[in-house]
Amino acid sequence: MKIEKDGVTIEIEKPVIEGWEFHNYRQVQYSENFYDGGYDKITNWICKRKTSACYWIATRLVKPVSEGWEFTEYRPAQYNESIYDNDGYIVTWICKRESPRCYWIATRPQEKKNRRVVRYKILPDYVGRLSIIRDACKADDYASIDCLIRHKDFIGFEFEDSEIVSRKSIKYWWVEDRVYFDCPTVKEIESGKIEVRHAVSALFLEDV
Repeated sequence: MKIEKDGVTIEIEKPVIEGWEFHNYRQVQYSENFYDGGYDKITNWICKRKTSACYWIATRLVKPVSEGWEFTEYRPAQYNESIYDNDGYIVTWICKRESPRCYWIATRPQEKKNRRVVRYKILPDYVGRLSIIRDACKADDYASIDCLIRHKDFIGFEFEDSEIVSRKSIKYWWVEDRVYFDCPTVKEIESGKIEVRHAVSALFLEDV
């Protein structure tokens, strides 16, 4: 925005603060919110008289409501984006350059998919690796249980005697106390005090 002061044209940069918009640059009146550049924050003017200097007047952004649309961003529109215009309509910005002012960007809400936990049995493959057979796992990397963590739908391992999902495929069972133990010694495993147990299933969250 350009203003004239003492015969000199000055460029005043409009502030950008989330949740606020700025359309007027003038003296602030009692109880108005304004942008205080010295502290880089929104301040409320509590004096009965006007400010001696001019400031950007701050007004709260009100998120529009329109059936079938969501509004999560307030910014300049890009080519072919849907926006909420000044007349309350959803329109498409068709200019190749971005809009000179900010708008609420309108997007269609994504339908939430129903998902369920699916179990895949862990078995040795042809070279003895513990693996799973799953149609979605086309690459060898995803077949081996060591690489399942790379898959976005993988949620963990399941053991035969436990309903708790584990991020590890091996657990250590303390035979005498009948509890799982985190850090056994080699001697405890060799003596039979600790039993090594392997996961029986790999769990995935999949669309119904």
